[in-house]
Amino acid sequence: MMHIQDGEPSRVPQSMVSAFDRVDTMPPQVRAVVHDYGYPMVAACLAAGVTKPGAIRSLIMNITMGARSTWMNRARGGEGKSSPAAENLTPFLATSGCQLEGRAIIAFLWQQGFAVVPRSPNSVMVEASVAETGKLGLVSKEDKHRFRLRAAVEAAAFRLWPFLNEGSR
Repeated sequence: MMHIQDGEPSRVPQSMVSAFDRVDTMPPQVRAVVHDYGYPMVAACLAAGVTKPGAIRSLIMNITMGARSTWMNRARGGEGKSSPAAENLTPFLATSGCQLEGRAIIAFLWQQGFAVVPRSPNSVMVEASVAETGKLGLVSKEDKHRFRLRAAVEAAAFRLWPFLNEGSR
């Protein structure tokens, strides 16, 4: 089988062609799990005798999230500073073939001046925005909005990603 890489024809390794063929013979529900979590994860489950799509999904989620769960962090003496978003990001990245922890990506984005926060304002964001208003003296309308938005974004980020607050102290 040939494919184009860097503008040049290239041969697809036979092992990859074989994997494609094996996926093509799987029932549609199992192929959907392969699409979500990757062939190596599903192949390992199948090799261990787990064949039901729901059981494969459950096993993969338990394995990828188990070592990163909040209670495990606390049991190891950590503060357990996590959130549902943090607990879901790393396993998602791992099953997508990314070797980075979600925390590393979020910290990098934060250092670059970006934040991953909810799309809709939540109570934490609104409270931070209102509290910021009381701190402002006489400022322009634009500056007032800028300060309030920054306070809301920071509050949301610190709530969603508690480890970011550790670096700002």
